[in-house]
Amino acid sequence: MSTLKVSDYKKKKSWANGMESEERWLRIHPEAEKTDYKTDRFRHVDFWHGPDQTEGVDVKGNKPPEAICLEFKNVAGEKGWMHGDAKFIAVEVLGLTGFFRFERQECLNWCKAFVSKEHVSKYSLCHHKLYTRSKWGKKDVVTSVTLHDLSDLATLTYIPWNEEDITKAGGAKTSVKYNHPITGEVMIFTVP
Repeated sequence: MSTLKVSDYKKKKSWANGMESEERWLRIHPEAEKTDYKTDRFRHVDFWHGPDQTEGVDVKGNKPPEAICLEFKNVAGEKGWMHGDAKFIAVEVLGLTGFFRFERQECLNWCKAFVSKEHVSKYSLCHHKLYTRSKWGKKDVVTSVTLHDLSDLATLTYIPWNEEDITKAGGAKTSVKYNHPITGEVMIFTVP
């Protein structure tokens, strides 16, 4: 078995990106309550919302529109965030100035219908297929979907960043262009 080493720089950058996304989410929803470490790590809930703070949201940042990763098992082989306790997942997509929020269970049901159980050896090939890094001792299982795939979800809602964050980004960006991972077709997604 080979060993996959992720640089400290990449780990720190990924963590920092996630924290920035969470901070932007909190600026939109100042009433949300940040969860503790154990809830975040084991239940996959970043924030509690609702009148009784019982609706969990798991925030995912900076996902490319052509390859939004959905995690079924984490690197330790434990339940991934698609099997977590969050009611909603909120995904930031590169090139846009907002979050796409959807019900986790609806997305999981969609995956059961449209994601093959076929395993592939490279992440770049896992569009609607399963990928793991087991050859490097990791136990994760993920798939990749496009932003257009997520638009199949009835609960998908676009939530723009707050005005300050939009201004810092140089203005609102509500349309993104990408190449479909299988066909190569140019896809344009415009926020409804």
